[in-house]
Order: sequence, then C-alpha cells, then structure tokens
Amino acid sequence: MTVEELLEKQKIYFKPSGRDVLIRCLNPDHDDSNPSMRVDKTTGIFHCFSCGFKGNLFTRFNINKSRLQKIRDRVKSKVEKAAVETVGLTIPEKAVYYDQDYRNISAETYVKFKAFTYEDEFPNRLVFPIFDITGKITCFVARSFDAYAKPKYKVHPPKAYVPLYPMTAKPLYGSMVIVEGIFDMMNLYDKGIKNVMCAFGTQALNEDKLKLLQMLGIHTVHLFFDGDEAGQKAAQKLIPLMESMAFEVDNIVYDEADPGSLSQQQVERLKRLKWPEHS
Repeated sequence: MTVEELLEKQKIYFKPSGRDVLIRCLNPDHDDSNPSMRVDKTTGIFHCFSCGFKGNLFTRFNINKSRLQKIRDRVKSKVEKAAVETVGLTIPEKAVYYDQDYRNISAETYVKFKAFTYEDEFPNRLVFPIFDITGKITCFVARSFDAYAKPKYKVHPPKAYVPLYPMTAKPLYGSMVIVEGIFDMMNLYDKGIKNVMCAFGTQALNEDKLKLLQMLGIHTVHLFFDGDEAGQKAAQKLIPLMESMAFEVDNIVYDEADPGSLSQQQVERLKRLKWPEHS
C-alpha cells in the first residue's frame, strides 16, 4: 500500500507537493486550518512544520509495509546519503532566487549567498544552500518568514552536517567574528564586516569546528552572540574551550543587542572599534 492509497483509505485529503504530500496535521491538539503537515511519499514519515508533530503514517494506522516497500525505503535512503556525501545537493531547477531587501539586509547580499524560495519543498521559507570547504552543498537551511513558526529553521536533509557558514569567509588580520544565526551573519556582512561566520546556534560550535578555524589561520575569535542572558551564558561556556585551544577570545556585547538588528551606523562603529586600521 502506498502513502496515497493509505490516505485515500483513511479519507484524508492530500495535495501532492514535490516528493511529499501535504495534509492537515494529525495532532488532535492542533487546529490546522491551513495544512502544514508534510508526508514523505515513499517512507510515510510525517512532520508538521507548524506544531512539530512527527511520526510515521504506516505505524499510526497499523499498516505493515510490504517487504518490497521496506527494501525500496532502504535503497532510497542509501542512494540519497551517498549522493550528498559524494557530489552534494543541487539547488532545485524550479527554485526562485531571492532578490529583495528583507530584514534590513539588501537584495544584493541575498543574491550573493544564493538564497532562494521553493514552495514545493519549503513553503513560506527562505532557503540558504550551505556549502562546505570544498564548495559542495551539504544541506539546505530554510528559515520561516513567520517569526512565530515552529520550527523556525528546517534543515534538509534532517540529520545533515551543518558546517560553519560561509566557509568562504576570509579572516581579517587572523580574526573571525562568530555569530549564532544566519541573519546575524548576513546583516554584519551586508553592512561591511566580511570576516564573519554563522555557527547555527550556540550549541553547534564544537572542538572539530574550532580546529577547522585553526586550519584556516584564525587565531582570534570575536564571539558575538545575542546580548540577552541566554546568549551570554552560552558565550561564557564556550570561552574556556576556545582559550584551551590557544584562541584569543573577544566576547562582544553591543548594548545588549543582537548582531542581526544592528544598523549600518552601529556596524561601522563596531568596525572602527575592532579593526581601526581597516576602517
């Protein structure tokens, strides 16, 4: 039994959407008037990108997949994994490159980083292709346009390795600014700080990624996390690790603001403060 056949049997309306089908959320506590649950056509795995409810369609309705279907699932998983590891992902042919000003970041910056929208796979999300040091796309990070959406970020493939971004960032006098989120990085880059990388969360900056910074000739790290209590707690937790690896660490706290909200004037002031000889 296929996913479509199962949905028809259960009288659940669905709409094809790329490799998935779109249905109303199966979570009884979620009044999903605007269908936000995606179901993989092959595996039956579902995920509501509004409330986060997850599961497997076949398990939920006590349907045993055939032996042939299980083999197909395993083969599909192995093929997709091998493709990512060898040649990387490719931007979908029907993707629409983003060329508008957004969140006080210029259209030119979004174009430079190849941001795009692709409603079939990432509805109402701005998608960033994440390149590794070899130039291969390891994953896509899709950020919802709705600030209150859950999850705010979606990584595809779900368990993909997410490197520091962008790996093409060039250190300035051996220094690199590390921020939490992708819009933090984009905003600083847009306004003139080019030696900046995004860690994709305070918990994602680990020893392996710091070793890669060393390989790139970086000896000074300017940590610029959010100025709130959570951001500063995360920074203070990371500083001993970085210092143990011989990094010179500068923890930036800018009027309790986060780097994604700084104005052009504030960024220029920060540049003059940190790199006066380059300003």
